Amino acid sequence: MQASLSAFHGHLRTICEYSLNRPPMRAKVDRQSFDELKPGVDAALALLDWYEQLCKDFVALTQSLAMAPNPGAEELSQLVQAVDCCVLMENQFSGWSACVNRFSWFKRTFGMLRKEVANELNVEQLNKDINRFQNLIGNTQFPIGTHMTGPLRESLKKVTKAEGVMVAALNKLAEEAATQKPKAEPNQLRPLPFVIYLADGDTAPGSYNVFASNLKGVQRVFKRYPDVDCSPPSHIGADLADVPGVQMQLAVVLQRCPHYTTNMAGKWGGATDGGSQSCCMVQ
Repeated sequence: MQASLSAFHGHLRTICEYSLNRPPMRAKVDRQSFDELKPGVDAALALLDWYEQLCKDFVALTQSLAMAPNPGAEELSQLVQAVDCCVLMENQFSGWSACVNRFSWFKRTFGMLRKEVANELNVEQLNKDINRFQNLIGNTQFPIGTHMTGPLRESLKKVTKAEGVMVAALNKLAEEAATQKPKAEPNQLRPLPFVIYLADGDTAPGSYNVFASNLKGVQRVFKRYPDVDCSPPSHIGADLADVPGVQMQLAVVLQRCPHYTTNMAGKWGGATDGGSQSCCMVQ
C-alpha cells in the first residue's frame, strides 16, 4: 500500500496537466507525419498531372492521325511509346499499393491539420488534388494493374476511327519486333497486347472487333515472345535496383479485350482450356 500511496503525487500531476488542456502528443505526431508524407504526395500529384496530360496528348494525336490519309511512322511510334509508359507504370503493383496506403494516411493527417496549415499552403487546392488522385487510385472499374490503360481506353473510344490508327500502330510495332536482331526489345513487346486492348470495341452489336482484322504478323510475335520483362529500366536510377521485377504474359493481357474468347488462346501463344466460348470482359 505504501508504494501505491507514494506514487499518488505523480499521477495527480498527470491529471492536473490534462486540466491545462495542453496540445496532445498526437498533434506533434500528426505534424511530423504531414511534413514527411507531403513530398511524396506532391510527387504523386505531379505524376497525376503528367498522366492526365499524356491522355489528352494521346487522344489529340490519335484524332489527328484518324483524319490523315496515311498516319506517319513517327506519330505512330509516339502513340506506342505512350502506351509503354503506362504499361511500365501499371506493372509496379507493390508501388501502387504503397501509394494508396500513404495517400490515405496523408489524407487523414491533412484533415487533422487543415486549419493549422492554412497559412502555409492553399488547402482548397490541395483538397481538390487529393480528390483527383483518389478518383484515379480508388476507381473500382480500373483497379491496380489497369489504373492507366483502362481510363486511356475510355477516352480513346470517343475518337472516331481511332481503331484504324491503333491497328496501324500495332502492325508497325509487330513488324519492328519481328525484324529486330538478335531479338525484340522489351519496349517493342510490352505495348502489343495493350494496343490491341485499346483498339477492340465493346460487345454491343456492330462494335469494332479487332480480332477480325488481319493480325497474323502480330500473332507470330506473340508466339515467338510469349512473355516480356516489365521491370523499370536501369537508367531511372541505381538506387532502384532492388525494385521487384515483373514478367508479363502477352496472351494473358488479351483477356481484357471484350471480343477475346478463350478458344483463341492457341493462336496467340497462350494456354488453351478446352475451347470455352465465354468472353473475358474487362473488370
